[in-house]
Amino acid sequence: MNYKTFFKFGSWTLIVTAGFHALSFIGQPEPANDTERQLMDLMANYKQDLGAGIMRSTKDIFTFLSLCMSFLCLFAGISNLIVSKYFDNEALAKRMITFNVIFWTVVLVPLYLLTFLPPQVCFTLAWLGFVGAFVAARRR
Repeated sequence: MNYKTFFKFGSWTLIVTAGFHALSFIGQPEPANDTERQLMDLMANYKQDLGAGIMRSTKDIFTFLSLCMSFLCLFAGISNLIVSKYFDNEALAKRMITFNVIFWTVVLVPLYLLTFLPPQVCFTLAWLGFVGAFVAARRR
């Protein structure tokens, strides 16, 4: 396969990951016991003073960061697909591929340390697409 195919695979995987991640906003998790119920109540209802009169709960901050991850994946995937249209310029292609390999490698380290299996699988598949594009572009 050529590097464009691998790169597009990685880009589409990011878009699909954004969709999967957005599904987490549907429904509410149910607490399994009293400890989880108390924790979820505190996360949703205990507001911290963040200065300048801004009061936010941990759930508010978590929801914002979760939305950011969905938007990051969507933006990166769409941007990559737009740029891939100009891959007849090999210098641009190699720069974009290298950037994506480095960026998503850096993202994978904390992702593996701090998250769980579904995002690890999704981001690893995207990363493998970019690594495949990197290897194929170097062979060329």
